[in-house]
Order: sequence, then structure tokens, then C-alpha cells
Amino acid sequence: MVIGSQLDRLFTSPGEPLFDALKQLIVGQAYRHSAYNQVRAAELLGVTRNVLRTLLKRHGPLGER
Repeated sequence: MVIGSQLDRLFTSPGEPLFDALKQLIVGQAYRHSAYNQVRAAELLGVTRNVLRTLLKRHGPLGER
């Protein structure tokens, strides 16, 4: 499986905490894939809109900079 081998590479490379990086990547990609529609992105990820909004604030484009 390609994803498994890519994850193995990430596990062995130094850098920021992997879990946070993956959450940021997944949330951002789902949000962009759904044309920045929070309801559709939440459905895609299997979470509520409120959970997605919290994740977007913490790990994505809605975060305070």
C-alpha cells in the first residue's frame, strides 16, 4: 500500500509532531476539495460542522495568525 510506505518514511524523518502535521494536511485538503464549504468538508471527514470549524481554527485557514 502506497500510503503505508509514505507513512513509514514520515515516521523516520525528524520534524514537527507528525499527528499535528497530518491533521493540518487532512483538514486543509478536505476544506479545499469541498470548495471551502464547511458542511461538505465535515461530511467528507465524517465529523460535525462544529468539529470541523474547531479543527480549521486550530490547524487551518480559520486559525488566528
